[in-house]
Parts: sequence; structure tokens; C-alpha cells
Amino acid sequence: MSHLINKVVTILVAVIVVSFFLPWVTVESTHVGTFAKMLTGKRQNTVDQISGFQIPIRANSDASRLAITIIRFFAPDVKNVDKKSFFVWLVPGLGLILLALWSYARKMDFVKILIGITGIAVFVFALFKITTTDMSKFLLEVKIAYGLWLTLYSFLGIGVLSFFSLAKSKS
Repeated sequence: MSHLINKVVTILVAVIVVSFFLPWVTVESTHVGTFAKMLTGKRQNTVDQISGFQIPIRANSDASRLAITIIRFFAPDVKNVDKKSFFVWLVPGLGLILLALWSYARKMDFVKILIGITGIAVFVFALFKITTTDMSKFLLEVKIAYGLWLTLYSFLGIGVLSFFSLAKSKS
């Protein structure tokens, strides 16, 4: 059973790393969608998609207004958003750190607890920010995309598996 858990944790970390390059946020406009439907007959209202990898790049580019707006959307009081946006690149790194801890120190109960708390905390904190943020205050509609959901559920899975592994080792 522990061999299966090890493989699942490895797969979840791989999902975190791959999902970092998938769309985390889509920006849509009903006005653009209506106009596109008039021209093409299809309702295409997606204005842009931004992956986790692109957030700091966009926040530090000349056309950074959209990325900074999205970041401020989740953290309205943050100053120097362009510089702090590079912390997003720590997300796949955190997944890899959890995998390294899992691989080399999984027999230690303290490490399993640390991994479990970290995985679940990342999920809970991000979910809290997503659900408590008023997304209706923008002219453009910002939606959380599948890449971010895959990342968050993978962190949750790692946390749950860590506690499951701890409970299994105690029985």
C-alpha cells in the first residue's frame, strides 16, 4: 500500500508542476463575446488566459495592467505587486520540496505531519481567497481556470495522503 501512495504522491507533484503552465485564470468579457458573435456567429468571450508561469512575466512587462489587476484581485492591499509576483514561481518548487521530503524522510512521523499540514493549508488558504474575493467588481469577468484547480487539488491530495500514510503506519 505504501508503494502505491508513493506513486500517487509523485504523480500529484507532477500534476502541480505541469499545471503551473496551464491556464490558472481566464479573463472574459460579455461585451466582447456579443461583438464576436455578431461578426463570426460564435460566442467567443475569452479575452485572455494566464498560467501560473506567466503571472510574474506579465506583471513585470510593459502591458502589466491586466496581470496586476488579477493579482490585486486576490490581494488588494499588497504593495509592489510586480516584484512580489515572482513568489508564484515557488508553487511548483513547494511541490518538489514536498516530494523530496516524502522521498527521503517519509518514515519520520513529524515529516508526514508537516507535509500533511502544508498540502492542506495551501488548498484551504487558496480556496478561502478564491471564495471570499468579490469577482463582480471588474469590468472583465475573471474566472479561475482548470490549471489552478488541478494545482490546489493536488496539494490537498498530498496532504490527505500524508495523514493517511501516518494513520496507516500507526495501525
